[in-house]
Amino acid sequence: MTFNETIKKLLRYPYSLLPYKYRLHNSYFVTKNIIKNNLLNKKSIIDNYKLKKLREILQYAYKYCPGYFQLFKEASIEPKDLKKLSDIKFFPYITKELLRDNLKDFTSRDKTLKKKFYVTTSGSTGVPFGFYNTKEENAIELAFIHNAWEAIGWKIGDNSIVLRGAYIGSKEKLSYYNPSTNELHISSYNLQQKNYKRLKEIFLKKKILDIQAFPSAAINLSNLIIENNDIRKINFRFFFLGSENFTEWQEKQIKKAFPDSTILTWYGHTEKCALAVKYPENNFYNICDEYGFSEIYTNNKNKIKKFFKKEIVSTSYFVKATPFIRYRTSDFASGELNKDGSIYKIYKIEGRKQEFIFTKSKKKIYISSWASILHNDIFDKIKEFQFHQKKYGKVILNIIPKKNFKEQDSSIIYNQLKKKFGNDLDIQIIIVSDIVKSLRNKHTFIKNDIIIS
Repeated sequence: MTFNETIKKLLRYPYSLLPYKYRLHNSYFVTKNIIKNNLLNKKSIIDNYKLKKLREILQYAYKYCPGYFQLFKEASIEPKDLKKLSDIKFFPYITKELLRDNLKDFTSRDKTLKKKFYVTTSGSTGVPFGFYNTKEENAIELAFIHNAWEAIGWKIGDNSIVLRGAYIGSKEKLSYYNPSTNELHISSYNLQQKNYKRLKEIFLKKKILDIQAFPSAAINLSNLIIENNDIRKINFRFFFLGSENFTEWQEKQIKKAFPDSTILTWYGHTEKCALAVKYPENNFYNICDEYGFSEIYTNNKNKIKKFFKKEIVSTSYFVKATPFIRYRTSDFASGELNKDGSIYKIYKIEGRKQEFIFTKSKKKIYISSWASILHNDIFDKIKEFQFHQKKYGKVILNIIPKKNFKEQDSSIIYNQLKKKFGNDLDIQIIIVSDIVKSLRNKHTFIKNDIIIS
């Protein structure tokens, strides 16, 4: 541990005694007030707000980012040309590759912008890249997340367990408590049967209310609870799940282990371009109109239809260190559009750019389809699984089985998949003891090594 890390650790407790107004950036409270005051409760106000925020970020990027200035110039367009929301379609798209290869030009040169810091994504789409953030931008995002949590009964200061991959831990130290956030960080790497007795002691002793987790980590925890017959012996109030795809079978498994818990999940990403929240009472994701402008990728030649199943394109209203304008997220979803082309609601996050399988006929099979193909009782016998594709029409299904998984279950899975795809997809099932995750311990259901343009 470095000297600075030691000092930070020593200051955590006294820092936790300060009121939140001194601990959180002012932009957190400004953002909360915008949302709480319900300023966007009428369509005309919403549209005016969106148009105003789009104009502001376009003008900012045009002025302070040479990359955007050049991009707009090549497209023969300027921020002043945005007269109505639908005019955004005339501005060029940007991609991860473009930002990665020209980051300096797409990063703000605004001298009044407070200290920027470098962050990276885990590269789940096969294109790892970094960009810049500020403390203000992080505080604004936190305000949006907290607002969603508060809608179902959470309040700032409530304690929670964090299973999100940042804390690695060790065999000797499975967790650490941060008093400044009231968060107990547990290494999701150590959600294993051999550690269960110690984990259970931690759960019961700390009496934690809620869980913040990647869905895959929540599933690992749920499996441990079920396998050890501790349903309702260990309880949590809320599960807050984000940063990974969340499927119906995962939701059923968590509810089986924690039948009295409420699940809230959201769609978002490190780039802070789009935020959509799925509240417990809904079967769809609500787009946060105050957060950013989300649309779909199109060549603009086809007429935009109300219902879509395409790649999400997003523009962040508040990210200025490295602005993201008409950013192709590589996330594919299905949902509904407003008349101006912006996304109204999302039914399903279908998968990321490489989270689909190609059959021999080049048909794409999204991750959302797999759960509907395999029967629910199959998932009760699997801890984790991942499809791995190296060639068109061929896929390896890696499975980490539970104790009740039998040899004939592999045949059942194989037959179910072949019934759906026939000769269009060759399938090999392999039993494994581990599935490699990303550097941030995120799980992907599909690993596709085929280069996708």
